[in-house]
Amino acid sequence: ALDLAFPPGASHASIVCACSRFDFQLAERSAVLSHETIVSANQAAFDFSSTTGVPPGSSGIVIFVLRIAFQQEIAGTLVTLKNKHQHCAVVLGA
Repeated sequence: ALDLAFPPGASHASIVCACSRFDFQLAERSAVLSHETIVSANQAAFDFSSTTGVPPGSSGIVIFVLRIAFQQEIAGTLVTLKNKHQHCAVVLGA
């Protein structure tokens, strides 16, 4: 996890890819999420590969997003941080 800048208190990061379709003319939206990948801050390196399908529909705009949520392990349970470092999202393509 050398390329991730973990905020103070974070022991893990959750990575999810999403693909969303927005059709503003029909006032419809849909999304497909990838599986969640959990990365420990103590991991020296990791490979990340994720795929997600495109939501059904033939019109509208399609957006791909990568979400990283930082977590802290408390008594064996991962809890998402609730401060300004909670989530990072990047639009990968539209």
